[in-house]
Amino acid sequence: MTNQSKNIAIYPTNDWIFKRVYGRKGSENITEKFINAFLDLDIKVKDLNEQKNLETDIMDEKAGIIDVFVETHDGTQIDLEMQVGNYEDFGVRLTKYACQLFANSLKKGSSYDSCKKTIVMALIKDDIDKYSSLENYRLRWNLREEVSHNILLTDKFEVVIIRLAKINELIHNNKIKDNEKIALWTKFLFNPKDLKEEDMKENPEIKEAVEIYNDVTSDMGEINAAIRRDMFLSDIASGKKRAVEEGIKKVAKKMLDANEPIDKIIQFTGLTKEEIEELK
Repeated sequence: MTNQSKNIAIYPTNDWIFKRVYGRKGSENITEKFINAFLDLDIKVKDLNEQKNLETDIMDEKAGIIDVFVETHDGTQIDLEMQVGNYEDFGVRLTKYACQLFANSLKKGSSYDSCKKTIVMALIKDDIDKYSSLENYRLRWNLREEVSHNILLTDKFEVVIIRLAKINELIHNNKIKDNEKIALWTKFLFNPKDLKEEDMKENPEIKEAVEIYNDVTSDMGEINAAIRRDMFLSDIASGKKRAVEEGIKKVAKKMLDANEPIDKIIQFTGLTKEEIEELK
């Protein structure tokens, strides 16, 4: 690791680094163990499709998050994603990804039963308000009948959200043991340096992930790509914030022009009296 890269803290929650750890050829074993730990499954990874993890994705706003596309030996396809912030319309985006993958698995001229089981698994660093009261860290959606919940329309379509902040809370409250697989993987995502030597000795797949992470973050080209990705997402968030602020000011200006009382404008827009006075 170069001296320059030692001073830069980029963790696997950065989706560029996440992809480099779990999405490239040679990572099949750790990605398999990672998915099984969070989904409580026993899948066997056959392939990681690097064609879905192109460097050009880094500046693709529509992509939002970068995929790790997993193919298993039983034919299941898994879209593994890391999400930090930008939770607006999150559910819609995950459904879109799942629908696209599911539909694309049906080749022209093939029968419908040839569709591959599709799982979109999204790990979120921060919690989402509408989920904050829920106790489970794993939120799993599929197509079920509204009244008879045990009846599935199909078992080939599933969206799962893993709440990393909730896992940390459960670890802190001793509801998840510190040495459980999901606890160790969560620690790795937030900061690999928090892992103990004995943790890695007893879990060779996690040790392998740490070694890959160290290798990736010793490369300034990778570090720069990760930083550019963070800056790009920050710029998007800042742009949206500025647009909202400008919209609020326009509303306040129209209310001023309509001779609305200052108190009413403050209540309606959330602006201070001073900020409203500047619009006159």
